[in-house]
Amino acid sequence: MQETEPNPWVVWTTAPSEEVASELARTLVQEGWAGCAQVLPGIESHYVWEGELRAERECLILLKTLPGAWSGLETRLRELHPYAVPEILAVPCVAWSAAYAAWLASQMGDPSRPSGTPAPGENPPL
Repeated sequence: MQETEPNPWVVWTTAPSEEVASELARTLVQEGWAGCAQVLPGIESHYVWEGELRAERECLILLKTLPGAWSGLETRLRELHPYAVPEILAVPCVAWSAAYAAWLASQMGDPSRPSGTPAPGENPPL
């Protein structure tokens, strides 16, 4: 890890099905908000929603991105996500492989405005 390397972030969210998770992951990578996404099906989430304890099967999505893309990634994920209040958490990495960080930066280009980003109101359906 060097000071000149980009500081990768891992952003995670959940989705109600593998199909929805795959579409979210594919769209966010294709639009350049994330350099890589992994879909992990088969998690079980326990939470309270509207006063009721719930347990749901979900898929976890791990997105690798750069800090400059965070604001746009969060906004775009909220636009695409089927949940009213999606879990969207970002964790800056404290250490990373220089080769992976360089690859991630090469995939992301200018993270403040990724290529392929749709114009406002042009959200492809899930």
